[in-house]
Amino acid sequence: MPHFPSGDEELLKFLKNNIRYPEEAVKNKIEGRVNLRFKIKSDGSIEDIAVVKGLNPACDSEAVRIVKLMPKWIPAKDFDKPVDIYYLLAVTFRLPKIIQENTLEVIGTSDSTIVLPQFPGGEKAIMRFLVNNIKYPLDAIRNNIQGRVIVNILVMKDGSISDVEILQSVHPSLDKEAIRVVKRMPKWIPGTKNGEPANIQFTLPIVFRLSSF
Repeated sequence: MPHFPSGDEELLKFLKNNIRYPEEAVKNKIEGRVNLRFKIKSDGSIEDIAVVKGLNPACDSEAVRIVKLMPKWIPAKDFDKPVDIYYLLAVTFRLPKIIQENTLEVIGTSDSTIVLPQFPGGEKAIMRFLVNNIKYPLDAIRNNIQGRVIVNILVMKDGSISDVEILQSVHPSLDKEAIRVVKRMPKWIPGTKNGEPANIQFTLPIVFRLSSF
């Protein structure tokens, strides 16, 4: 039988590194396998690529595109003579799991007269809000971009959020999404100073993490 240069592990690595998950499939949460058949010629080149079992037109096209990008295979042999042979390959499309490991952090203060503001429902509620509202940017999924965006916010006397800014950036699209989500937050329970409502700053880290394909 023919085989991919350096073996099956390299084939899997090639597929993982070259798949561009179609935007349509990401939006519609389409996952599954595209089964392909193609001819590996006696010189290791590939031709006659066909979809045997499709998943979605966009995914099918992407699977064909990836096969066309492949380097020459080590061809099959019949009595030590290279021969043409048809080969079946399943290309799996699996959406990465999005893992938010979000914790609330506060800019430290030694002023005992300050009572810090709170997200309605506490830390668990804010984590739930982030998980339910974050939309992992498509370009970050495609390029496996992950990291911890730290956002600085000012919780106003009336509980509204102002002065949202990035303290620690990861990537423009992740930064933009973090800011978008923070601006969608409901009003907080405002903090106080000397018993009176006050404007108080928080730092909020938002972790974007993907599992591998």
